[in-house]
Amino acid sequence: MSALPFRSATDLAALIKKKQIGSEELLDLYLDRFEKYTPRVNAVIATDIPAARRRAKAADAALAASAASASAAKLALALRELKHRTVNNLQTIMATLNVEMRATNDPAVRQALQIAEMFHYRNIGPQQG
Repeated sequence: MSALPFRSATDLAALIKKKQIGSEELLDLYLDRFEKYTPRVNAVIATDIPAARRRAKAADAALAASAASASAAKLALALRELKHRTVNNLQTIMATLNVEMRATNDPAVRQALQIAEMFHYRNIGPQQG
């Protein structure tokens, strides 16, 4: 016999949250016990098993949705970090190109660096934040 039915509600909720057991699976476990002991105990007046099953499915779906939402939030954070690093790298490159452009007397090199700068602003634009 499983010790699971005798664990606290807090422990069971933690198991569900960790996806070690689903709400429907836990409901089935308790329904099996209910069917086994109800004839001897005869203490239940009414049941609404379909509603219990709907609530268990809804709880599992809500947990899955919150996990998906958390994953989406982590992805958004990673994308923001990637954008920030990319912008910083581009700003470093542009600063280096500007230093080189001011330091050179070669018109061809100066023109190439100016084209690179124009390409940066036309295609990427000045970045903020």
